[in-house]
Amino acid sequence: MGRISKVDQAEAAASEKIQQTLSDISKKIKKIRSKTEKVNEALKAIKTQGERLVANNNGKMSQTNKQKIGVLYDTAMKQCISEEITLRSVLSDIEKVRRIQNEQKRRSNLRRGELIQLLQQQARTLPLWIGRVDGHPPPLVGGIPLDDDEKLNIGDYVAALVDDIWIMAEVKENLHGGKWLVKDIDDETDRTSTVKRNLIIPLPKYRADPQRDGHALFPREAIVLALYPQTTCFYKGVVDVVPATATDDYMIMFEDPAYASGFSPSMPAPQGFVINYKEIQAGKNGRRKKKDD
Repeated sequence: MGRISKVDQAEAAASEKIQQTLSDISKKIKKIRSKTEKVNEALKAIKTQGERLVANNNGKMSQTNKQKIGVLYDTAMKQCISEEITLRSVLSDIEKVRRIQNEQKRRSNLRRGELIQLLQQQARTLPLWIGRVDGHPPPLVGGIPLDDDEKLNIGDYVAALVDDIWIMAEVKENLHGGKWLVKDIDDETDRTSTVKRNLIIPLPKYRADPQRDGHALFPREAIVLALYPQTTCFYKGVVDVVPATATDDYMIMFEDPAYASGFSPSMPAPQGFVINYKEIQAGKNGRRKKKDD
């Protein structure tokens, strides 16, 4: 028998990781039911005990009884937190499986149309940010940017300015000195580019729910960079329609001198492909052109 290639080894390792993660998900889901039952029992105890204590004291509650109710609330809170941790762990595992599967597809010599379709699917199925009631979404949720001085992670998807074009790229290496090595997502070769950190814009890692975190979305008429349909490049545009639900796209009018208004008709763009606009002077090549023209 011949030696197993590195590609086959990577595929085998990825498949094994998927199966292990799916097994973990199955075990955690079974735990969720019992945790939910404990939460319901704790809430029921608060209701029944509270009503009894109030009824027995003519609508008033002594300090001792208040302490008893406080203990019940603490128990319910602990049960809720335990349930939440398990649910978030399941969601994280689901995202892990999706990420591995997408990477497997990308390594399978996709045709360009298939790659575009896969990227669109990835953007539309980004994890939905589910924060706590009193929390605030962190950077990379919806349109909340990451500061230019923040470190990137290897494997992150970004918009990188290469040859005067904002391309979709993957972070490959930190070269220090404020420079990073990135690879064009649409380049099948091993070619990479060295880009300064201030010319790299990380893409969102979570979708924002307009009904819960609408402030994390770009408002109407905001100037943005968005992935132009059927390309892997970002161009200047204006938000025409803001997502109304967590599964909706933005509608973007792209800057285009071919139209009398200077902007194209509205085109859809997923949250994962709409980022802060950054003004950069054109280089020696003059006006930036669509890479895919």
